[in-house]
Amino acid sequence: MGKQENQGFDAFVPLIDSGISAYIWSKAHFFSVVIYTCKAFDERAAVDFTREHLSVTGEIAKMSF
Repeated sequence: MGKQENQGFDAFVPLIDSGISAYIWSKAHFFSVVIYTCKAFDERAAVDFTREHLSVTGEIAKMSF
């Protein structure tokens, strides 16, 4: 049985040659979004979009590989 502090939501959107995963921990006010793509895209625009549409006021950590 899961712990109450780990309650939240997760989602996955499969795209052709790409995908988006999101994990949200409700009590911790924490989320993780993973964007996978084989094509180049504007990382800064993705971070800005996430900050604006999810009303993020704190730090956003990102990693590219």
